[in-house]
Formats: sequence, C-alpha cells, structure tokens
Amino acid sequence: MIPVLCITAFMIAGESTGFIGLPVRAASLASLIVIVLYFLSMAKKDAASPVLKTMVIFLALEAAGVWLLPQEPRVVFGKLAIVLLYTLLFAMAVIPLIGGKAPFTTFFAKKDAPEEVWETDIFKQINKHMTKFWAFLFVVCGLFALTPLIYPFLDVLPWSLVFRLGLPALLLAGLGRAFNKKYPDYYMKKIGPAPQETPAPE
Repeated sequence: MIPVLCITAFMIAGESTGFIGLPVRAASLASLIVIVLYFLSMAKKDAASPVLKTMVIFLALEAAGVWLLPQEPRVVFGKLAIVLLYTLLFAMAVIPLIGGKAPFTTFFAKKDAPEEVWETDIFKQINKHMTKFWAFLFVVCGLFALTPLIYPFLDVLPWSLVFRLGLPALLLAGLGRAFNKKYPDYYMKKIGPAPQETPAPE
C-alpha cells in the first residue's frame, strides 16, 4: 500500500502542476525517500518483492527526471511516467521467464504454498502461467496510461488521472486479484490429480 500511495502522491502533484515547479519536485523527492525507507525495512525481513524493487526504480527515475531535465522534456517525461512504470513492470515479469529464472509471482506464491511444493513442476508451471497473465495486464495498463497522449482532449484533470491511475488500479485490483485467487485451483482441476508414486520394493 505504501508504494502505491507514494506513486499516487507523485502523480497527483505532477498532474495538478503540469510536472512543473517546486511542488512536483518536492513530491518526487518525498515519495522517493518514503519508498526507499520502506524498501529497506522490508529488505531487512527478506520481504522486498520484485514489484517493490521495480517501484523504487521507477520513483528514482522520475525524481531524477523532475529535478534534472529541462522543462519541456520534463513535462513529456512526467506525462509518460505511468507508461514507464508499466513498461518496467512488464520487463520485471518477462525477463526472468526469458532467462529461465523463477517467475516473479513465485515470491508471492511461496507465502501461501507449503515449502514441499516449491520445487514441483506443477507449482512452477502455475507461476509461469500467472506471470504471463500479469505481463499481459501490465501491457493493458500501459495502454490505458498512454491514452491521454493519443487523445489530447483526455489529457486534462480528472480524465488524465482516470486513465493513468484509476483504470489500471481497477484492472489490477479486480481482474488481477480474481485471477490470482481462482487460477491455481482451476489449473489443478484441469490437469487432474497428480499421479501417486509407487513405493520401491524392499
């Protein structure tokens, strides 16, 4: 929740000021400080998720852009902020799959699944499927965020925030969470019961 609030605060400050002036710079710096402190506290507990790490990178890039870029490119960079966020999240989801590493959903799945199933093919396959679905959701969210730039009449408050924050949040909280809840059971029913191993003869 804290990372989402940090990003939301930065975007509201940016959209309300056109990403120009001290308020958005202050918001970018404050959001970055808060999320870094939160990340450090979670990292101490080995609970810093890939999503949290990606959000830290995002706010660091945005703070750098707001403070270092000239005004015109800064405005464009700000308006593309949420597109950048979902591009980073998409990369977070896809790159491990391409590299043969554990899907990012594995981090969250291990919180609910018993340790004895972590190395099973079924557990790994479910997480690959779930990660691909989330990668698709990140693409859709990025397209939502891009819409106000494609249709400039939507690039005004409140519509800019609706497309950049509201619709993506609804999609992830609604469809994303429902998929997380339903898909593992659906997949298990689809493949049927796992074959029982035959005990070795004594």
